[in-house]
Amino acid sequence: MRYFYRYLSVPILHKYNALEILKGKSIVSLDLGLSEEEVKIAEEGVEIRGVFVEKQVLKKIAKDKQNHIFFVFEDGVKKALFFHDAVYKLRLVAPNTAPTLEINGIHMHRIKGITPWEDAKQKVNALNPQSGEKVLDICTGLGYTAIHTHRREAHVISIEKDKNILEMAELNPWSKELENIEIYLSNAFEFVKKLENESFDAIIHDPPREALARELYSRSFYRELYRILKKGGRLLHYAGEPKRRVTDFLFCTARRLEECGFKTRIIRDIKCVLAKK
Repeated sequence: MRYFYRYLSVPILHKYNALEILKGKSIVSLDLGLSEEEVKIAEEGVEIRGVFVEKQVLKKIAKDKQNHIFFVFEDGVKKALFFHDAVYKLRLVAPNTAPTLEINGIHMHRIKGITPWEDAKQKVNALNPQSGEKVLDICTGLGYTAIHTHRREAHVISIEKDKNILEMAELNPWSKELENIEIYLSNAFEFVKKLENESFDAIIHDPPREALARELYSRSFYRELYRILKKGGRLLHYAGEPKRRVTDFLFCTARRLEECGFKTRIIRDIKCVLAKK
């Protein structure tokens, strides 16, 4: 099913800009550093796009130690936290950059020594999509890899099975360019089976960790990816390096891909395998 993403443009507060407002700064970023706008500061609090936020609320946000993001809705300030069979959290990693997504406490991007935005950019750089190429982006998430790929003028088709993630992305200003992406709400394992042979120039496969999506690390899935790639096509597969694995997980992932016909190269600094048909 096609999913039509729409960015909702809801003001965002966090511990950094809340502190700025409390110190009297009236020009602040309410979209995690993408722009600045004016707020109306009063003795009792601040007016943000017509919504009044009391000073006590600002003080609580300024003292937050859990890197929460807060949305300023018309009916009040709420944490970027959803509960739908799992706990979905939009997490701040720095005051003026793209956030990460956490599901049940597991973050979906590399954040140690790198921002999620730069993490996605490095992956796309490794794949090196070209203008006019058709690229399949598996597991949309917050859309950062799809956006970087689209910026290279490639035609991107993205798949995400969890509607909750896409609804969180609609509140994330760094996901706004997903409005330009063709997104399908579907199980990737089933979706790929319906695609035509040799229909893509490149694939970005950025699944959750293996324990959460074993089928997306399976030989049967890899064979489908091989089938839909054009001859000479590239696959960038983020695999990570699970701490509890005794074996070299990137090496094992590369070997499974090779068993399905790919030629592979491990890129350890981004925890990926680059494969070619």
